[in-house]
Amino acid sequence: MAQIKSEVAYRAALKRIDELLPLTGDDVPEDDPNMLELDMLSDMVEEYEDLPDFDNDSPFTRARESIPFD
Repeated sequence: MAQIKSEVAYRAALKRIDELLPLTGDDVPEDDPNMLELDMLSDMVEEYEDLPDFDNDSPFTRARESIPFD
């Protein structure tokens, strides 16, 4: 699987996830291209955030975590 290797790529992935969320939902099949992309990007973001040198205390990360999701 592809990997996120920089903060710029990480932010781009998060932005794309935000774009995909309204296009996916409970009624969207698992094989829908938007759902597949969302799953892939979500896994990549999670893997990047689990890296030992990921900065959980960066202003960007704190701001993103303060946004409420439904």
